[in-house]
Amino acid sequence: MSMDDIVNRYLDQLGLLERYSIPLSADDKYPMLCDLVKKHLETFAFCTVNHMLHFHHSMNDNDDDDNDKHRDNDSWLTLDKMSACDLYERICVRRTGGYCMEHNKLIHDILQHLGYDVEPILARVVNNNLEFAADTNMDARPPLTHRITLVKMNNHHHHNNNNHNNSEEECHYIVDCAFGSNKCPSMPIHAPTNNNDNDVDEDDRKGEEDDSGRLFRIKFLNSTKNKNDSYHMQCCHDTLTGGKYFTNYIFTIP
Repeated sequence: MSMDDIVNRYLDQLGLLERYSIPLSADDKYPMLCDLVKKHLETFAFCTVNHMLHFHHSMNDNDDDDNDKHRDNDSWLTLDKMSACDLYERICVRRTGGYCMEHNKLIHDILQHLGYDVEPILARVVNNNLEFAADTNMDARPPLTHRITLVKMNNHHHHNNNNHNNSEEECHYIVDCAFGSNKCPSMPIHAPTNNNDNDVDEDDRKGEEDDSGRLFRIKFLNSTKNKNDSYHMQCCHDTLTGGKYFTNYIFTIP
């Protein structure tokens, strides 16, 4: 299956193929990005059942001949395959879900094929333990177990956040379609660049609200703007009662 086939079938599955013309115009890139993130999260499950079944299945294989046969039949043992074709088959055709390395790899490859400037980023899941996150002993910190996507584009859209100007400067966004339903933003989250990172360290800076009413924002991990894991993704659920922000993970923007 070609990448054109994968992208066309994927967009058709999300109901986006009729809404947008491919190749995308500059004005359509941000709306498409928003719609793609939202529809993907609504349609495809975040889960690790594939890998649990794969482990159980492989533990019951008794000899190499059987293993070779399973590989030839595209069985659970092919879960080590991470091409766009394999990921599309597991996530979108078989509908057996996936975890962050699978969902966000597929999103990365599809966005790249659509003409977006994308870059994969690894993150450390901290679950709001900021003392643990800021530990200077790198061996004591959480490992890089989460994958997200950095998307770079010119600011052709009208951003809802008043902190950002409607200019033609390059804007960066964090796209994450695989951090679980209650902590995953259903929209691209504005990320700092070298030219506009001076507002991310304000404690009272309001986050960006997704369609479920949650607020998301990216802030510096500490006031020194450490080069290692400089930013953290924060989520606030209880916005009506002034709830506190919760740090999901920390990461470095190249």
